[in-house]
Amino acid sequence: MKCSERGDVARARLCLSKAIRADPNDIALRVLHASLYAKLGDCHRAAESYEQISRVCPEDVEVLKISAKLYAECGQTERSISILENHLKGHPSGADFGVIDLLADLLMETMHIIMLFGILSMLSRFTIRKGNASTIENQSWNLPCSSWNIEKAEVCTSKHC
Repeated sequence: MKCSERGDVARARLCLSKAIRADPNDIALRVLHASLYAKLGDCHRAAESYEQISRVCPEDVEVLKISAKLYAECGQTERSISILENHLKGHPSGADFGVIDLLADLLMETMHIIMLFGILSMLSRFTIRKGNASTIENQSWNLPCSSWNIEKAEVCTSKHC
């Protein structure tokens, strides 16, 4: 895209908007459009764009994580947590470890310890995918709070699991 190559990001965004209207099913264009919003510093629009892409391509966990991170960056941590929780509830038997890790970090940052234990307890019964690996492995939890009880919450917060 010549607009982007010249460094005219705002113009590139307009070019991409036109291209997306011409071919709304082109996910690569949508990803580029979302990344340009981020480059322009429009964190909220970038997060919304990535979230829309994740609805169209729910198997693309990386897009979901980018959306959640952007929402957290622009101060919408609760929205970020909600997106990740909904994804895990919809995919408990094939949960991505990166999603769990990001959600755990956000919950620890916001001191939602009880919610964190509930989610980890639910997921401990299922298989966890590591990254984009095509094989599914059983992931054992090597966390200091592996028994998921409330008494360990203080230990977890002091050690940041």
